[in-house]
Amino acid sequence: MNIIAFSSAVAQPASHLFKGFLAANDSVEVPFYFTWQRSLDGSTDQITIHNAEERIKALQVQRYGDTLLRWTMPVFNSTIEANIEQKEEGFMPLVRMQGTFRDPLRSADYVIPFRAVEVIENLDNGGIAAALVMPQVAGKWSVTFSPADSTQSSTAIAEIKQDTIGKNISGTLLSATGDFRYMSGEIKPDGSFFMSCFDGAHVFLLKGMMENDRIKGNFYSGKHWQEPFEGMRDETAALPDAYHISYVKEAATPLQMNLPDAFTGKITTLNDAPFAGKPVVIQISGTWCPNCMDETALLAQLYPEYADNVEFCAVFFERPDDMEVVRRQLASYQSYFHIQYPVLYGGKAGRKYANEAFPQLNEIASFPTTIFLDKNHQVYKIHSGFSGPATSAYNDLVIDFRQLLEEIGNR
Repeated sequence: MNIIAFSSAVAQPASHLFKGFLAANDSVEVPFYFTWQRSLDGSTDQITIHNAEERIKALQVQRYGDTLLRWTMPVFNSTIEANIEQKEEGFMPLVRMQGTFRDPLRSADYVIPFRAVEVIENLDNGGIAAALVMPQVAGKWSVTFSPADSTQSSTAIAEIKQDTIGKNISGTLLSATGDFRYMSGEIKPDGSFFMSCFDGAHVFLLKGMMENDRIKGNFYSGKHWQEPFEGMRDETAALPDAYHISYVKEAATPLQMNLPDAFTGKITTLNDAPFAGKPVVIQISGTWCPNCMDETALLAQLYPEYADNVEFCAVFFERPDDMEVVRRQLASYQSYFHIQYPVLYGGKAGRKYANEAFPQLNEIASFPTTIFLDKNHQVYKIHSGFSGPATSAYNDLVIDFRQLLEEIGNR
């Protein structure tokens, strides 16, 4: 086994495709693809994660000599650190990596083994796949998780797309509280399939078997969670109305908010500037929450368009106990998404703490939850969860949010 050497004779940075694996447990790995663009001296290396059509560019990529690579994912500040080596595979040498994935927003012992192998793209077996008849899994599926346990079961909708060859699939799962973001994978002639996702926080794998119009298998999340699922094809499957999950207990009573600014600690209420006398959108969020990330990207885009008539604010519920760590995380998040509206601190991550911060509501059922207030700060609408750009519902949701902003801005 030889350590990889980077030749100084290469004039331009080379981009290489890799297939990575994160170990959910001793027998199951979550696959994902990424590209590594190497610079001559390692100072401008780039790592880009591929999740279906999504591309996530690492914020920091550090190469130490020719033997160690470390990169940091945006938003969540999770890291992958791996040893690099070159190993002969048949007639050509392939680069391999072995290391760990760490998520600082979880416990200190949350470490997942990582490995990766270089993929030679022109050796892809697409021609072989094209000669085989693949099951048609594309469409909408009504899915139940933990179907045998009524106390733990939950429902979702799987949206699956399939390429023209039939081997490659992509899609997502939608639940009443959000979606599983961009997932991609493969299906085989025998009906076995998988879809996976890695975005720096999610480590998701849906692995199962399709038989006729039914699917069955197991879902894995990170290194701690596994549960069975069953599903049936259902093009009419629908989720509960996201505007009828959370509601204010006394509709005529203005909403109250009494929370500190995340950076200065100054207590902020809706009677203070810039909220007094204006319609307000309150986003209940968390930097650890990928669906919140998708919603934040949208709200940060919408805010400049509506800021004259509607004020926004984000209330974050965070995992770390140390407020200095929280402030650093929120400052990074604010900078990454170009958030121009106030950022408040609601408390520790969890619905319990969100419910304590907003006791006038029946419940905060999900992160994110978005509260639309009129100029008198009475609740106009509450939207639970967020169906992001990986879903078929996203475009309609953007239209809905724009319409709500127009309505409260003109009341």
